[in-house]
Amino acid sequence: MNYVIIAAGGKGTRFGGGVSKQLASLSGKPMLSWSLEVFAAETGIDQIILVHPTDESEGLYSPFLRLSGKITFVKGGTARYDSVRNGFESISGSASSVTRK
Repeated sequence: MNYVIIAAGGKGTRFGGGVSKQLASLSGKPMLSWSLEVFAAETGIDQIILVHPTDESEGLYSPFLRLSGKITFVKGGTARYDSVRNGFESISGSASSVTRK
């Protein structure tokens, strides 16, 4: 199986704007859509692990499910390292913060 981990668990505080950077609009769609669309269209990718901020509801990210049924939502951590680790742990099924869709 081929996996992609998208570490979108940060706040984007340096970005500003009052909205998470990954959800901010770029050319009419959320920035995160640009990456998700590429990986969702790739036939060699079996699962996309989308790591999102722990304090943001998965509901904010559920519209991305329309792009692909291969997206798994994983809660991020306090640092980028923790978020990426959670993404890897979700692949092995050992992360407690995993919600499979």
